[in-house]
Amino acid sequence: MLLFILILTMFKLVGMIKTFGLLLLTTTLAVLMRLRLWRVSQYRRLHPISSIAPLMTLLTTQCLCQANCHRTANLKLVNHYPMYTLGTVHLYRSCPPASRTSAPAYTTEGGRQMGERGFPTTYRCGTRASRRTSKTTTNPGRLFHTCPYRDKNNPYHLFKWTDEAMVEEIEDMKERLDDFERASLTTEKGLQVCESEIQTLTTQTRTCCNVVSGFEKELRGFEKDIKDVKMELKSLKNM
Repeated sequence: MLLFILILTMFKLVGMIKTFGLLLLTTTLAVLMRLRLWRVSQYRRLHPISSIAPLMTLLTTQCLCQANCHRTANLKLVNHYPMYTLGTVHLYRSCPPASRTSAPAYTTEGGRQMGERGFPTTYRCGTRASRRTSKTTTNPGRLFHTCPYRDKNNPYHLFKWTDEAMVEEIEDMKERLDDFERASLTTEKGLQVCESEIQTLTTQTRTCCNVVSGFEKELRGFEKDIKDVKMELKSLKNM
């Protein structure tokens, strides 16, 4: 009777150890998957690439257009206006004080208006921006943005130099790139923490696997002992 109870207890012990091993492995895999999803979500949150794409497209289009169509004008611009090569910005430099006021805080079709940084796309009247070339003696061949319906009596009506807008675009782009660099450093630190946690979990999983393997070996020994006991019981019954 005692031998039978011992055998039942050993079988129950085998089942409990196997269940414990499977539960431990399942929990470890679930933790690893959650860490992986967290890493992906953090990377996507800190790297909104789609937000910079429209600005990159606009800047590239404007720069290529100016470089291909007005190379001679750009050379004259560098010679006459060294401030452009130094990267300084003077908004509405040639405008009278009345024209230096900012535009109303509304946009048309999602575009930027006069008074905002960068290339203007719409004006207060809702008209799309037009880019023209200066034919004056003071600014020969210099590009500027203006409204097609500007007042003839006021040559500075809704006016902005294209090179100054380009400098603003480049400066804003540098700020955005700096923000992305800081965000990438933060993400890199987070990834290092995640990798350290994953290594720790991997080590713990290996340790658990070794423990489970040791239990399996002990169980095989118990099973062998049980078989020997059964053989002895059969021999005793035959006697």
